[in-house]
Amino acid sequence: MPGAIIFAQKGIKSAFEDRSLDQQLEDAKIHANLLQEYLRVDSGLPVDVNTDVWEGRVLLTGLVDSEKKREAVLSILRGDSRIKAVYDHILLGSPAEVKRNREVAKTQPAVERDIVKISRIASDAWIEAKLKGQLLATQGVNSVNYRWQSVRNKVYIIGRARTEFEKTLVLQIIRGTKGVIHLEEYIQVKPIQK
Repeated sequence: MPGAIIFAQKGIKSAFEDRSLDQQLEDAKIHANLLQEYLRVDSGLPVDVNTDVWEGRVLLTGLVDSEKKREAVLSILRGDSRIKAVYDHILLGSPAEVKRNREVAKTQPAVERDIVKISRIASDAWIEAKLKGQLLATQGVNSVNYRWQSVRNKVYIIGRARTEFEKTLVLQIIRGTKGVIHLEEYIQVKPIQK
């Protein structure tokens, strides 16, 4: 039953996004292809690397234990002509840190991993949850148009603002969130097309 609830929530969320249904489907195809290619390199890579796709732009965050794996991920992305831009924020972690993240991820059902992003440290999960609540509650912010990750208290956000004011508001919220030490943003300003 929880899986059905998650699926319904994602469907509802998608209905309110400014991306067209065709663009959402294209982004989902890109994402699925990337995950499949990651598995060919290393079965744990989909856990290590967070991949957010928005209008053909890809934001990469997470931890890998070698530069070789990071380069393999980037090579996969370079091979996909549908990708318009890549924002690489994959960090190098110790093999022990990456192993610990993978072990934690294995102990949780896939749906639960998706919800709480259990493979990351508690402060990052707290920051992400706090941002979700703040962005959802802020009038003038269409939070479904953004994807964000926190890695080691650094927030990375990609998406689309309807106005410059909305973008400024989103960035102020993130910068004002306790625990955030750095922000990298890839927000495009695009009014709704009717």
